[in-house]
Amino acid sequence: MKKLFLSFLSILFCFSTYSQVEKSYFFSNNPEFSSDIPYPGEISGHNFGEWHFSHDNVVHYIKALTEQSDRLTLIEYGRTHENRPLYLVVATSPENQENLETIREDHIKNIHSSEDREGEDNPLVLWLGYSVHGNETSPGNASMLVAYYLAASQSDEVKDILDNTVVLIDPCINPDGFTRAAGWSNMNSNKTEVTHPANRQFREDWPGGRTNHYWFDLNRDWLPAQHPESQARLSVFHKWKPHVTTDHHEMGSNSTFFFMPGVPERVNPLTPDRNQQLTKELSMFHADALDDIGSLYYSEEGFDDYYYGKGSTYPDVNASIGILFEQGRVLGKAIDSPHGKLTFKEGIRNQFTVSVSTIEGSHEMRQDLQDFQREFYRSAETKADEDNVKGYVFGDQEDPVKLNYFLKLIRNHDIDVYKLEEEMNIGEKQFKPSSSYIVPLKQSQYRLIKSLFERRTEYEDSIFYDISTWTMPMAFNLDYAEITENYREQQYIGEAIEEVEEPVGEITGGKSSVGYIAAGSNYNIHAFLYQLLDNDIVGKVAADSFTTKVNSEEFNFDNGSIFIPVEKQAMGDEELYKTLSSLAEQYGVDVLSLETGLSVEGIDMGSHNFDVVQKPEILMISGSGVSSYSTGEIWHLLDYRMDIPVVIVDNDRISRVDLDDFNTIILPPGSYNWGDDMQDKFKTWVKKGGVVVSMSRTNRMLEDMDMIEWKEKEREEDTSVRFYAYDSRRERRSAESVSGVILNASIDPTHPVCYGISDSNMPVFKNNNYFIKFSDNPYGTPMRIEEEPVMSGYLSSKNKEGVENTAWCLVHNPGGGTIISFVDDPNFRAFWYGTNKVFLNAIFYGEHVY
Repeated sequence: MKKLFLSFLSILFCFSTYSQVEKSYFFSNNPEFSSDIPYPGEISGHNFGEWHFSHDNVVHYIKALTEQSDRLTLIEYGRTHENRPLYLVVATSPENQENLETIREDHIKNIHSSEDREGEDNPLVLWLGYSVHGNETSPGNASMLVAYYLAASQSDEVKDILDNTVVLIDPCINPDGFTRAAGWSNMNSNKTEVTHPANRQFREDWPGGRTNHYWFDLNRDWLPAQHPESQARLSVFHKWKPHVTTDHHEMGSNSTFFFMPGVPERVNPLTPDRNQQLTKELSMFHADALDDIGSLYYSEEGFDDYYYGKGSTYPDVNASIGILFEQGRVLGKAIDSPHGKLTFKEGIRNQFTVSVSTIEGSHEMRQDLQDFQREFYRSAETKADEDNVKGYVFGDQEDPVKLNYFLKLIRNHDIDVYKLEEEMNIGEKQFKPSSSYIVPLKQSQYRLIKSLFERRTEYEDSIFYDISTWTMPMAFNLDYAEITENYREQQYIGEAIEEVEEPVGEITGGKSSVGYIAAGSNYNIHAFLYQLLDNDIVGKVAADSFTTKVNSEEFNFDNGSIFIPVEKQAMGDEELYKTLSSLAEQYGVDVLSLETGLSVEGIDMGSHNFDVVQKPEILMISGSGVSSYSTGEIWHLLDYRMDIPVVIVDNDRISRVDLDDFNTIILPPGSYNWGDDMQDKFKTWVKKGGVVVSMSRTNRMLEDMDMIEWKEKEREEDTSVRFYAYDSRRERRSAESVSGVILNASIDPTHPVCYGISDSNMPVFKNNNYFIKFSDNPYGTPMRIEEEPVMSGYLSSKNKEGVENTAWCLVHNPGGGTIISFVDDPNFRAFWYGTNKVFLNAIFYGEHVY
C-alpha cells in the first residue's frame, strides 16, 4: 500500500513538473498563479495542447474553474441544434461579480448618455469569441487558458484590469462542429509524429467540422440570424453592448498569423473612421505581444471589414471594435508548413497571447473606447437628422408568416420597429396598417438599419472577401419603401413591437360540405400541404385564378392556391375539419370554407385546372464533391423549417439505393462522377416520371448526359489590353467574380415553379459566374434576368453585360419526367425567403410542368 501511495505521488510530481514546463511555454512572463485554481491539463489528465478538447471537455473544465474562482461566473445563454449548451464565462473582480447586473445597466445608460463624461468609472466590457468554425480548434482550446489566466493570476496588473473590466468569454461558439472536429483529430492521431500535410488527420471527411449541425457557416450568420446559436448570442451581445469584440479563427496551414485591421479600402462606408483608428491602435499591442514570443504575423491585407454578417464586422456597426484573429491551422498535433513545423500548441499560444494583448490594450485605451461608443450612438442621431431618408416601411398583405420571420430578424438586432398607424402610399406601393410596419432611422441602430435596408450599387473597391450586398427586404421579397423627409413619419408610428407573436391560422366559414381553400402565397403553404398529404388528405393545386364568395364577401385566389375537397377523402367530414383547423393554427395558414363549388369568376372547384398533388418522397445527394453549404441549406429548409423529411445519401452510395422508393431527387451543386451504370439507372428513373431539382454546376453533368440544355452565353473577350502588372493578378480575378449581387428577375406567375407569387418580378441572388441562355422552349424559362437587372450589390461592367438576358431557372421534360435547373442558389444562407418558395414549388409541383 505504501509503495502504491509513493508511486501515485511520483506520477503526480512528474505531471506537476511537466505542467510547470508547459505553463512556462504558454505564459512566457512566468506570472504567479493561485494553486487553488485548476489548470486545463490538470482537469483533462493529459498534456495540454497535444490532444484536442471536445466541447464536453471544455464545458467540464470551465465549470470546474468557475466553481473554484470568485472572479468567474458561468451563464448558459442558449442551446445548439444538437442541444449542446452555449456558455458565457464572465470574468471580473469579486466585488464586480456581486454587482454585475447594476454594472450592466449602468453601462447601457452611459453609452446612450448625451453628456460628456470625463474619467469614466464604469467598467469596460470586452467580448472574446472563440471557434465559430468548429474545426478551427486552437481558439476554443486557448479560451480555457484565458479563463485560467484571469481566474488564477496573482499579478497586480490582472487584478487592476478585473477591477475595471468585465470580460465576457464565449469559449466555443459552435459546439456541434467543434465536437466533430475534435473527434476527427483525436481518432486519427498518431503515437509517432506524422506532419505531412497529406496525412488523413489533416483532411476531414465530408462535411467536416467547420459548420454547425445543418452545415451552415455560423460566422456568416450574425446578420441573417437564422440559427439558434446566433439568435441566442445576439440577445446576450445586445444585452451587454461590448466595447471590443474579438473573433478568433484559423486559416490555411501555410499561413502565419493575422490580426485586424484588414485592407483599408475594403471597410464598409457605414463604419466610422474612428473605429478603424482604434483598431489600428489596438493592433500595436498584438504586434508587441507576438514579437515577444517570436511569432510571425501580418495585418492590413487579405481580409476586409465589409460584410456585417461576420463576427469581426458585426460589432463595427454596433458601436464596438471588432477584431479578427487568424492562426495557421493545425488539425492535429503538428503539421509541416513553408515556415517550418507548426504545432497545435503554438496555435493555442498565439491565440492566448492576442487575447491577453486585447485585454491589456483595451484597458490602457479604456477612456478612448468608452468615448467612441458614446459618440457612435450620439452621431447616429445626428446622421439620422441629416439623412433625407427618415425611415422604412415594409409589409406583406398576403403572407403573415414571412412577415413574421422578418420582424423577428429586425428585433434580433435590437432595432425599434412599430406597427403602421395609418395607411401609407409611396409611389405605386400601398401599405396597410393591418400588415405593415415602420422602422424610423432616428434611433441608436441607425447604421445597422441602413445596412439592412439600403440599396447600394457604388463601391470604392471592387473586391469582396464575402458578399457585396444583403438588402434584407429584397431577400424576403417584401414590399418596402423609403420614407423621405417629405413625409411626417411620426403620424404613421403606432404601437412598438416588443415580442413578435407567431401568426395563427384559422378556418373562416365553419365546416364545409364542399371543400376548403388556402392561398398559395403563404410561406408555410408547403409545410401545410405536406402534412395534408402525409395524413392521406387529397390536396389539389390551382393552375389558374378564381374568385369565390363566403358570407357575401368575395375572395380572390391566384395560381398555386390549395383546394381540399370534402368528397372522397379517406376521413370523415368532422375529422377533416378538425385536422385542417389544427394544421391551419400550427402553420399560420388561413383556410376558407367553401359554400359552393361554383366560383364567382374563374375556374370552378371541379375544373381540370386543379391538379392533384403527390406527396414528395425526397432523396438528396450529399457527400464528397458536393457543396455541404448548399446541401445543408436544403436540409435545414425542409427538415427544420418545413417539417418535411428528406433522405440524404452520400454520392458514393447512391448506386446501391433503389430510386423507385422516391419521386423527387435533389442534386445540390457538386461533381458527381457517375459511371455509365448509374447514369442509365438515373435516366430510367426520370423517364418514369421522376422530378429532379438541380442546382448550379450540377447542371453541367445533366447536360453531358443529354438530359437538359445548359448553354452558356458567349461573351466577347477584351483584346484591348495585352499585359497587366503581375502583382495585380489576384485583384483582377477577384474583381471579375460575382460577389453576391441582387438582381431583378422577370417571372411567370402562372408557371408552377412561380406559384404563389403575384408580381411579375422578384429579387433573386446571384453568387456565381454562370450566364446561361434562355431555353429554346418558350415555356422553359420561368425566371429570367433581362436588361439593367442590378438592384443592389457590385457587378463589373463585363459581368453586367454577361448576365443580361440569361436564365435564373430552367425547366426540362426528358422522357416522362421533369428537371428544374436553378442557375443560382435559391436558399442562400437560409435568409432568402423569397426564392425559398420557388425551390419548394419545384419539389411539390414539378410533376405538373409539361
